[in-house]
Amino acid sequence: MRDAISCFGRNRLLRPPTACHPENDPMPQTIAAIYRYPVKGLSPEPLGSVALTPGKCLPQDRRFAIALPSTRFDPERPEWLSKTHFVMLMRDEQLAELTTRFDAEADLLTIERHGRTVLRESLRDADGRRRVEAFFDDFFPGGAEGPLRIVEAEGHSFADARRKPNATTGQYVSLINLASIAALEQSIGAAVAPLRFRANVYFEGA
Repeated sequence: MRDAISCFGRNRLLRPPTACHPENDPMPQTIAAIYRYPVKGLSPEPLGSVALTPGKCLPQDRRFAIALPSTRFDPERPEWLSKTHFVMLMRDEQLAELTTRFDAEADLLTIERHGRTVLRESLRDADGRRRVEAFFDDFFPGGAEGPLRIVEAEGHSFADARRKPNATTGQYVSLINLASIAALEQSIGAAVAPLRFRANVYFEGA
């Protein structure tokens, strides 16, 4: 069984958009934006709508990750690992220079830097993955302490949150109310970019 959710507002969240509210919509909340992150740590992809499956994350969300040389990950027996085991924007700030797109039908990753396409490779085959890995090995100043690796496991999502003891699944959809971000901005007296929280669904009206 699947449920579909759609974004009524403009699906670009550089700042919280003003979402439209259909007159006959009985729900007080309105979805302002939907995002997935096909490769953990890389840029978000906006979605106009998405089909949800109970107990699963958004399709293609955090499907891949870029593992550090010291990270031990077995794709045959995948287990949750904290984001510190992978390339991540919080630590590897230069990732902000990159914009990525992912074609799920071809498993094709496109990387742009300063508006120019610098790499387009398929993550479906070993040669394509090696070229993506080599790109990131060269991208980081000073290089990593060994080769970086693209990792994936069937049915696994590299989510940030560990599975709770009584949970029926380790996958989830992350939600953020834009009113909470507005309250935070008021509290600290500074603007906060909603996308820094890397959520899947941003909503407003509650």
